[in-house]
Amino acid sequence: MKVEYDDETNNLLKTSKLFPFTIMVENGKLRVLYNETAEDQSITPGMEILSINGHQSGQLIKAMIPHISADGYGYSHRNKRLADNFPQNLWLYFGQQDRFTMKAKDSAGKVITTNVVGVTDANREVNRLSIVNLQVRKGVTQFEGRGPNVSLSFTNEGKTANLRIQGFKGKEFENELDSVFRIVDQKNTKTLILDLRGNGGGEDVYGAALVSHLTSAPFRYFRKIQMRTIKPSFGGWSQDLLNILDTGTVADPVDRHLLTGAIKAGINIQ
Repeated sequence: MKVEYDDETNNLLKTSKLFPFTIMVENGKLRVLYNETAEDQSITPGMEILSINGHQSGQLIKAMIPHISADGYGYSHRNKRLADNFPQNLWLYFGQQDRFTMKAKDSAGKVITTNVVGVTDANREVNRLSIVNLQVRKGVTQFEGRGPNVSLSFTNEGKTANLRIQGFKGKEFENELDSVFRIVDQKNTKTLILDLRGNGGGEDVYGAALVSHLTSAPFRYFRKIQMRTIKPSFGGWSQDLLNILDTGTVADPVDRHLLTGAIKAGINIQ
């Protein structure tokens, strides 16, 4: 589950001057992805952020991460969600400040301290077009939906296939996947590189379809999907849905209720 903010909080977040950088979380460290300040270009993409307003980066991550929803047991996904909304999380958990003193370190180990003014969401996109972000913007555009969703290329005289999948989506996905692997088989390709960079997910059955091309044995796509209750105390649940949960789950002494293939086909043996 996740928290969605009320209208008042969302409106404040839109109009407040927030931390003027988009960041990434990498190996327990914060790195700059985009510099979105109006004037300061001393901090460039790729730099490691050491501290913000006196708070060490590790302390910031440790304090924020418990508030970020996970995706099942895949807790590493929290890092992505933390990074996507880092300025908002900083505002929510460390005070509504519009000026920031930060220390950052470049690849040569040089430490830079700077004071920057926050930006609103409206100005963030404009400032991102600054020359300081040019190189990283060029790199990122390669993975933001350009070209076909499923594409195949070959290197090393055809011995290596590069399969790029931008998302598990589209009515023709499985047909496209079948076509790709027929070509790979015809070329007797020895090595396959699967490129899922920037892939945000999609249909579970499409993920299973991909795995089915990579193994000859039956497999499970999900180990289990559990629910704490099939009769939630909060409102808004229709009787039809409650009936589906009642008939499509089995009781479990450890996990309380486990979904069956009647609700989620991916739980069945693939």
